[in-house]
Amino acid sequence: MTDEGRLFRRVELHASPEQKDAIYRCILDSSHIDVEYAALLTVAGLIALFGLLENSAAVIIGAMLISPLMNPVLAAALALLWGD
Repeated sequence: MTDEGRLFRRVELHASPEQKDAIYRCILDSSHIDVEYAALLTVAGLIALFGLLENSAAVIIGAMLISPLMNPVLAAALALLWGD
């Protein structure tokens, strides 16, 4: 197979309907906004604001590390993958 054929080869993931439903429910359950999520996002935003005011890249990176943005990213990726 040529390099070009490998590059554009389509990858298909096989999962049973039960597995797809379990993945969907897990991601959906973890992507709701609750008090803990809002509090952590607020604290991360305040830390990032402090980092901007102090012109400190390390503090801004620290704020990115504690921000709870992984669940929305996973939910968006799943929606794009499944066309939902």
